[in-house]
Amino acid sequence: WETANESTLTTPLVNYNGATIPAGTVRGNIRDFGAGPVFLDQTWYQSVGGGFGPVSEQFIKSASWVKWRELTLSYLLKFKDTKIGVESITFSGTGRNLWLWTEAKDLGQDPETNLTGGSNGRGLQYFNSPNSKSLLFSVNLKF
Repeated sequence: WETANESTLTTPLVNYNGATIPAGTVRGNIRDFGAGPVFLDQTWYQSVGGGFGPVSEQFIKSASWVKWRELTLSYLLKFKDTKIGVESITFSGTGRNLWLWTEAKDLGQDPETNLTGGSNGRGLQYFNSPNSKSLLFSVNLKF
């Protein structure tokens, strides 16, 4: 999202890698860190300046995953004779986040979690909190 900003250069400017960017409208930001303005383009945000260092193959995993997010099983027990005042009883059990298959599982992380929460920073798995598993059992009486 930072590299989507448009900046207008009135004179040529050097970027993070030392390449000279000609004057004109370009995508990125202009910042002065004390030694004069520097053009921050995609090379900056993919490097140390982006906060996470360069992205290299050792940190890239397949985005394929399969998850059993929720399962509910119910059993309905109907009574023909309602002398006891109960027409039926429904027994239910629900489980959430029961099973996950992914290459990232060796890292102990769920692909649905994200370091920055609900934001544009997708796929950042760094100190993530795991999704929790839960089981719920219920009994429903119908009178």
